[in-house]
Amino acid sequence: MDYWTYKWSDLLLVSSTHLSNDEMWSYYNWIHDGVANNKPWNKFAYEIVTANGNTLNNGAANYWVIHRDPLDISENMAQAFMGINISCAHCHNHPLAKWTQKDYYGMANLFARVRLKTFSPSGFRPGVGPLFNGVTVYSAPTGEFMDSRLMVPMPPKPLDAKALSMEVPGDTRQYFAKWLTSAENPFFARNIVNRIWRNFMGRGLIEPVDDLRDTNPATNDELLNALVKDFVDHNYDVDHLIRTIMQSATYQTSSRPLKENIDDDKYGSHFVIKRLPAEVLLDAYSQVAQVSEKFEGYPAGMRGLQLPDTAVKSYFLTSFGRPVRQQSRESERSSVPTITQALHIINGETLNNKLRAPNNSVDMLIRLGFSDEQIVDYLYMASLSRHPSVAETSGLVQGLAEAEKEKVPGADESRRAALIDMSWALLTSKDFMFNH
Repeated sequence: MDYWTYKWSDLLLVSSTHLSNDEMWSYYNWIHDGVANNKPWNKFAYEIVTANGNTLNNGAANYWVIHRDPLDISENMAQAFMGINISCAHCHNHPLAKWTQKDYYGMANLFARVRLKTFSPSGFRPGVGPLFNGVTVYSAPTGEFMDSRLMVPMPPKPLDAKALSMEVPGDTRQYFAKWLTSAENPFFARNIVNRIWRNFMGRGLIEPVDDLRDTNPATNDELLNALVKDFVDHNYDVDHLIRTIMQSATYQTSSRPLKENIDDDKYGSHFVIKRLPAEVLLDAYSQVAQVSEKFEGYPAGMRGLQLPDTAVKSYFLTSFGRPVRQQSRESERSSVPTITQALHIINGETLNNKLRAPNNSVDMLIRLGFSDEQIVDYLYMASLSRHPSVAETSGLVQGLAEAEKEKVPGADESRRAALIDMSWALLTSKDFMFNH
């Protein structure tokens, strides 16, 4: 639940950069409740698109505080909910897709009537401006957007849909929301299915997942279409889609390739190895070491995946690719290994301090009187979710015994140091840090 809340918070840019602290929590809690209740994805999106009211009472309304300019809203809606990048059409007709400038500005005009009612600022963010704690979002009965490039307002029009008359009064977002979440929409369900597939497989059936267009076809269009149909037939049930993917033979393939498919990373012939996301990795370190991370301004025991805000200071999370949530693009989160990450694992404070902390898991095992064999087995199960092989147990127990022979006054400290070294080796191994 926390994982998918965090995932959708990335997509929807939950952050204190553009929101007050209370508004950020309101937005995050709304997403969290939707995940906890398995809210259908079409209803989830519809409520965001049509959100009105006070941002402290209706968390979804905070989307409209973050996105205020019709052009920004239009680009973000297309990116987040359809996987389509229309930003090129801001200046010219898209070179690789069919979207024209008229499509772009017609889409923007759907959001020209959104208004924000604010009171006295509650804070200020450099580069952003004043923050308001409790904004009221509403729709004006009339209004249109006109860009200086075309010098004439385009009729409000979703991509690939019939345009509305500019004379139609009321909230034009309702028209867009109905079109967006319709079962006939060729982009909406396809986008979310592709994003969830990528989460588990390491690669989307269409890659990048933020670039769904005719000239970027799926690696297996028949499979994608079948998943989309099943998803829609089950009322946009995300939990059902996740179960379907995880129960598939494709998901359950080994990560060990055959010589015939060793170079394949597109067609699902073997599982694609991928590193754990930053927050998952940090939480895993805390769990195995039994030493929770401390985040400034948050209660003790708060896990990385429970943070509503990526602006929270954490050198580890930043180093391991946590996004700043400025763009609804998958590429904003980095999973590329870096020298900074390697150095932090070797010499940094995060993991090393957890392993050295008093009353951690190593100290617990020593106090309980576990033998070396029992400790090796426990740490393998805690970190790698498997028992060690006979050879692994034999080698590690022998190494621990040799460390014991070198002990000086303070035998427990010598053994503790050896166990810490062994724990560090397990927690920095590829088996631990990567899904495989």
